[in-house]
This record gives sequence, C-alpha cells and structure tokens, in this order.
Amino acid sequence: MNNKNLKKITLAYNHLNAISFLKNIPYPRKLVHLDISNNNIQNNGLEFLKDFVNLEVLSLGNYNENFSNNFTGSFVSLKKLTKLKELHIKDSGIIGIDGYVNPAKVKIG
Repeated sequence: MNNKNLKKITLAYNHLNAISFLKNIPYPRKLVHLDISNNNIQNNGLEFLKDFVNLEVLSLGNYNENFSNNFTGSFVSLKKLTKLKELHIKDSGIIGIDGYVNPAKVKIG
C-alpha cells in the first residue's frame, strides 16, 4: 500500500481482529475517512489514530450483532482529530469521550 493520494479506507465487515496494519499506511495525514466498523477488533485505546490527524469521518462501531469491535483504554488520541465531523461508535465499548470530542462540531452515532 503506497498510494500517496489515499483518502478513504473502508474495511467494514471484513472479520478483522487486529488493526496493526494501519501503522503501515505511508501517508496517514492524507486520510479523511476511516471505516473499520463491524469487525471483531479488540483494542486497548485509540492510540493507533495519533497520525490520522485529518480524519473527518471515523467509524469504529458495530451495527450488526455478529460483530464485536471493542475499544477500551485511553481515548486521548481523539483530541488530535480536530477536523472530525462524524464519529460512529455504537456498541464499540467507547464511552466517556466528553472532553475529547466536541459534540457541537462532531456528529456522534
């Protein structure tokens, strides 16, 4: 994966259980849309987002009972996502994001 113009990654419903591959994206600052919803990811925090500072849409949630993304730990990396417009976290284990995301600017679902 070496596309300098990559702006959107959609990997929903792929039965992923790890996201370590995201660290191999060569230009994470160019990405504006990341969808890893509806997988089976178990991750401790959102530190993997620290370089994706230009994300506008982030989908981490579960919208199907057959999938179980579960994120726990620190969500401080959300503070770096200042361009975020949509955050999809339904049934993802993510709670208590007050102070990390401005609900007046970000649609949370």
